[in-house]
Amino acid sequence: MTAERIFRNVPARWMDVLSYYNLPVDPAPGSKLNPWRTLKAVTRVEDTVVVKLDIDNPMIEAELVSQLLQDSELSSRVDEFYFEHHVLHSPMGRSWTRGSGPALQQTLSDSYALFTRLRELGVRAHSWV
Repeated sequence: MTAERIFRNVPARWMDVLSYYNLPVDPAPGSKLNPWRTLKAVTRVEDTVVVKLDIDNPMIEAELVSQLLQDSELSSRVDEFYFEHHVLHSPMGRSWTRGSGPALQQTLSDSYALFTRLRELGVRAHSWV
């Protein structure tokens, strides 16, 4: 999808606050392509921040979720978090990146534990399958 198509119907009042990076994510902490670095650079704790994490690469997503859990400055800025946790036996498994390694060893029980921890940190975390 082109940037033109994405932004064609965006109201003018939203154009100055939207960012679009059509580049692969680098989960390395501090990387210029780590979305958490950007989020911390452009938000304040008092802002309302909604994040949808859906890269369909379980290893990268797992690393980013781990960073969210471990970084209190980051978790204090995320109000709502939408995340499709990649677990064993998911009906969506065929659409995820192949060769996902240990990230796909998670179970539905692990998913409940993950979302509980996020909520305990004050992040309203939501899953879908």
